[in-house]
Amino acid sequence: MFRLATPEPPRIEWGWWLMGTAVLACTRTFWRLVWALVSHPVRLVWLATLVTAVAVHDEHPAVLFAVLGAGLVGVGVWAWRWPASFRRQMVWRARGRVRALSYRRWWLAALGGAGLDGPGRRGDRVYPRRSVILASKFADHFRVRMLPGQTVTDWINAGPQLATTLGVSEVRVRPAAPGRWSKKAPRLVIDVTAIRRDALADTIPLPEPAEVPDLTGLPVATTEDGDAYRLRLLGHHVLIGGATGAGKGSVLWSLIVSLAPGVRSGLVRLYGIDPKSLEFPYGERLFNEVIDGQAAAMADALEHFVEVMERRKAQMRGISRLHVPTVAEPLIVVIVDELAALTSYTTDKDAKKRIETALGLLLSQGRAMAISVVAAAQDPRKEVLGQRALFTTRIGMRLNEAGDVDMLLGSGARARGALCDQISTKTAGVAYVMRDGATAATRVRFPWVSDDAIRDAANKYGPGPAPSAPTPTPDAPDDGNATGAEVDAETLTPTVEPSEAGAGARS
Repeated sequence: MFRLATPEPPRIEWGWWLMGTAVLACTRTFWRLVWALVSHPVRLVWLATLVTAVAVHDEHPAVLFAVLGAGLVGVGVWAWRWPASFRRQMVWRARGRVRALSYRRWWLAALGGAGLDGPGRRGDRVYPRRSVILASKFADHFRVRMLPGQTVTDWINAGPQLATTLGVSEVRVRPAAPGRWSKKAPRLVIDVTAIRRDALADTIPLPEPAEVPDLTGLPVATTEDGDAYRLRLLGHHVLIGGATGAGKGSVLWSLIVSLAPGVRSGLVRLYGIDPKSLEFPYGERLFNEVIDGQAAAMADALEHFVEVMERRKAQMRGISRLHVPTVAEPLIVVIVDELAALTSYTTDKDAKKRIETALGLLLSQGRAMAISVVAAAQDPRKEVLGQRALFTTRIGMRLNEAGDVDMLLGSGARARGALCDQISTKTAGVAYVMRDGATAATRVRFPWVSDDAIRDAANKYGPGPAPSAPTPTPDAPDDGNATGAEVDAETLTPTVEPSEAGAGARS
């Protein structure tokens, strides 16, 4: 009986295997280089200019030095004129290359230990891919493409194991913001922040306010990267929520002090509604008026602001969609220390109804007429803050329960990184900020504002004693024809400029 011989598969010599590996690596490197040049035309222009300068170096030696000099000057101007962009694109990327050495060693072990790997087709294990690392002074930022079947919750729960293996203090996970990867697979891409050192652990003093306040980006807090967080006020309403002692007063006074030079110049008018009659007397000179009487007086004040809003609306009709503050028609900022005292806790039913109606009109229409409402509250329940959805910027400080986070900041806010219930009682002033249209919360800390700092700011920038009239009465222009110029949406986009470390808070 004969047995047919089975031919053995051809063996690939090790030399051919090395050659194939080298060709594949060169192809991948070439493709990445082409993609980097095509996706960034400026790089392509500089490369073409440099190659041309080298080609003509023998005939025109000065051309190469001129090109190199122009490149150095361009980098210097970039670092001087746009420091935030320079740090992110150059400094953070360079530091990220160094940090990547540690991740190459521990990344697969961290994923395997946290159970975030999966089975491959050939019986091996597959691991989620990681993007380039951007390493700030305090944290590492990168994106991860999750494996099919994984969720953001899986990564959030695995955060402590990842932090231990990677040698960082904390790992935060949130859904990816719009970008190149998120367009391809938005449900599989997450943003990961590995905190090496918490920039918000220590308090910082109140910074000196700018002589001309930027109403589209007031530097009132510090992010966990050590950058300045700029709060948009013109065209926005701000809601501040937090438990007792969380530091809501720090948010209010940081905002007030940053607006103080505008109060002195007449570009901003502050009106305080203080049901407790305890918060605003320290800096009363910075306010055009502080209303701290009965509910009826507060209702009168809010209704007066509605009248101002209607007058400005009539002047702007057909001319502009956003009022530009001037000395004649300034930005009006209404600051409410305890919103629930106006909307829920008052026993005067008639005044309560008037307050709710006037407040609803101001929140729904006032921001286009340069009337902004800044309100603080302790209780985030819907029956207490029924109009919280009309606030375009919401700041969540330390809260008692996890369910309070979504009630205050909006549905799904906690899943997007706003862990207000985990803020320590020792870090008053730490908060998470959510803006309408933002995909994730921003963790910040507001500076400690002492009583002496408030009094100094009031003495330095206060226009004089507060008016004695029972209701605020912003002056109308004599001719009745003052209107704001037309401004498009891009005017309201602030330029984020980084600054230094975190801050404390005043409760």
